[in-house]
Amino acid sequence: MTEKNFSNDYPKLLLDFISTIRKASFYPSKHPAVVESLKGLYQQFTLILAAKQSLTLDITQDDRILMDGQALEDKGSFLKSGLSFFRETSVENLTFQQGMSEE
Repeated sequence: MTEKNFSNDYPKLLLDFISTIRKASFYPSKHPAVVESLKGLYQQFTLILAAKQSLTLDITQDDRILMDGQALEDKGSFLKSGLSFFRETSVENLTFQQGMSEE
């Protein structure tokens, strides 16, 4: 069985990930905006991680965002927003693995 290619899903996943973190920094954890955002993000991760062991996000020195080694294409201000967020938080690499919980 071949692994599904999720590269078309990665830009939305990344934007939703950043949006969820930002909402969680503005509102209490039980606020409806945070709860709904977390549920949607969890569903996206669950779908992807059901088909693969892990998902890796890297920020390169030349300002590219890679998901599982594939560079994400710039869709308007998407790449700039994502890079800005990860630079502000000093994140260079994240790995998400099967079995993560919604919490």
